[in-house]
Amino acid sequence: MTIGIEDDIRKRAFDLYVKRGETHGKDQDDWFEAEKELRNRNGKKESNRRPVVR
Repeated sequence: MTIGIEDDIRKRAFDLYVKRGETHGKDQDDWFEAEKELRNRNGKKESNRRPVVR
C-alpha cells in the first residue's frame, strides 16, 4: 500500500469516527470501512488480503 493511499484511508477513517460521534474503540472498524470504500471507489475488487493495520 502506498503512502498516498494510506493517507486517504486515514483521513476517511477519521471522517467516519467523527460521523459516529467521536466514540472511541472502533478505530479498526473505521479503518477497514475506509479502506473498503476507497478500494471500491478506485474500481478495485476486494480481495481476501488482510487490510494493513498501523
